[in-house]
Amino acid sequence: MNDIPKIYRSTKNEAGIDNYLQEASAIWSRDREERCVIDLWLNVIAHTFHVVKNVRLNQPRFVIDSLADTTMYLFSFLAQCRDSNKEIDHIFHSDLKPSDIIWNKHPGICPTCFDSKISKFLHPNNPKGNEQLTLCHLRAAESHLVRWSQAYLGPSTCECVSESSFPDERHGFFRKGDHYLINLRLEYARLLKNFGHKPSSFPEFENMFMKIFQNSYSTFSLEKIAFFLLEEVGEVTEAIKDCYTYDDQIEPWSPRAAEGRNRKLQDEIADV
Repeated sequence: MNDIPKIYRSTKNEAGIDNYLQEASAIWSRDREERCVIDLWLNVIAHTFHVVKNVRLNQPRFVIDSLADTTMYLFSFLAQCRDSNKEIDHIFHSDLKPSDIIWNKHPGICPTCFDSKISKFLHPNNPKGNEQLTLCHLRAAESHLVRWSQAYLGPSTCECVSESSFPDERHGFFRKGDHYLINLRLEYARLLKNFGHKPSSFPEFENMFMKIFQNSYSTFSLEKIAFFLLEEVGEVTEAIKDCYTYDDQIEPWSPRAAEGRNRKLQDEIADV
């Protein structure tokens, strides 16, 4: 217990999300021995519903309490994915730290904006990007990412609102066969991290998200934000289900398929 970082009110601004996970993991370690990944996630769902209900009822104090409960169960869920030796939990295993889960999905840029930006480079004459990519295309894109990371000046403001009212529809172009886009985003995140641009403390992450999504969240009501949270929790729930549900006719189980679904789960957790 001595190596656990003690987070106090006076030190909370210096602490990172990984420190909070480490401390929460120690506090609730005995409880987690009696639970599994899915059980802990059901508690995340339950407390998220409390958040939405208390927003609807205009009860600020209970909104804060419910957010705290949701966050603690989220930490317990992540710790269980990392540390559990139970057979029922092994398909959800991930050694990624929470800060890396977030950074890999949002490396100083909205992921949809990143896909759009890199696709315009890869497909200058075909914005929908449905022609066959070659290894040369991808090597050129990776070189471009190096230049972007070297010229990085801070988080980019999301342009989805200005370019389209339906970013999900734009992103739909990349939903099938989009592994190369995910890999390029992961490479960009790695490069920026190596250059020291990944945030470390909670306030630094908050400031990053404020900069990226300022055009969006400034127009949203609290009720809409609460429903976005519920939507993202639902998408993690679907990703959890997909980790153990396979259709032999469409996509039979394979190590590659399992790895891809686990990576999808990490992506969805980042949004929560």
